[in-house]
Amino acid sequence: MSGRRPALVVAIGGLDPSGGAGILADVRSIEAMGALPAAVVTAITVQSGTGLRSSRAVAPSLVLAQLDELLDALPVAAIKIGQVPTAQVARALGRRLSSRAIPVVLDPVLAATGGGRLAAPAAVRAIVSSLFPVATLVTVNLDEAAALAGVPVTNLAGMRRAAAVLASATGGAVLVKGGHLRAAPTDLLLNDGRETRMTSRRIRGSMHGSGCALASAAAAALAGGDDLATAVRRAREHVHSLIVSGVRIGRTRFRAPGPR
Repeated sequence: MSGRRPALVVAIGGLDPSGGAGILADVRSIEAMGALPAAVVTAITVQSGTGLRSSRAVAPSLVLAQLDELLDALPVAAIKIGQVPTAQVARALGRRLSSRAIPVVLDPVLAATGGGRLAAPAAVRAIVSSLFPVATLVTVNLDEAAALAGVPVTNLAGMRRAAAVLASATGGAVLVKGGHLRAAPTDLLLNDGRETRMTSRRIRGSMHGSGCALASAAAAALAGGDDLATAVRRAREHVHSLIVSGVRIGRTRFRAPGPR
């Protein structure tokens, strides 16, 4: 084992008490990728993978106080942003991160897996205007891509159109995840105008929090020095292993215990 100090990654997002998604899932994926996790809570939710019961946003001042404490005290190598519940939180984070040269992976979580909104309509607009410009990588599923880009996204052509629209709003790259395509699951990475398609075999079933796992794993890979395409590929492999080894508890499929 090398003596190099592990990189530190800050996960910013909501607390899912089941641990299947949100910052608890982020922490596990960051650790599995060999990095050190820290977390900033933006919202406290009531959910367990079968639908969102309620969500309460943390005040923007307290979100920033958490983040500033970490940025001032620790050598943060990358940041992953998940649930941003209000426009005020989005704008506050955007202002703070605009002056920091730190890789940011933005996973704009708009709805819970089992249903229920995690971001108010005004927050969605603020995420685009305030957080897209500071993002190194934006990761979206088909529904999120359609909602944010304002175009239908049901096939690869729609993914390409949405990626182009979203890329115009960000200073970085866009990954449109095609796990729910009817055809073979294909993710589309648009980076500096260049498209990279990543196709894998379909795995039966799904897993609560797979989007959180992918984005946080990509952030950890970037923190460790990987280039963007390599970070995305490693994150996809991480999620693939989680889904394959996932276990069903109650009505929800979760990742298996232990690092992956």
